[in-house]
Amino acid sequence: MIFGMTILTFVHVLLSLLGILAGLVVMFGLLTSRPSKGWTAAFIWTTVATSASGFLFPFHRFLPSHAVGILSLLVDDCDLRVIWQAPHRVLA
Repeated sequence: MIFGMTILTFVHVLLSLLGILAGLVVMFGLLTSRPSKGWTAAFIWTTVATSASGFLFPFHRFLPSHAVGILSLLVDDCDLRVIWQAPHRVLA
């Protein structure tokens, strides 16, 4: 246990906090017209990892949080495809 929580909970919260931090940096970059591909990728990957790690917690019935997690993964999957295809479109 780390700080009174399981390792899974610690990793899940850490990923979430890193995603929030990366999102703030991305937002600042967009507001100042200086977007960063690296920070955007970090934001997408940490949010995907946070959503995916949420499904590793034990559960006994389907809850609204599970529906939100599924929707989040579907949206993040679309974002990842756009990021993956962007360099290939520029070269074409």
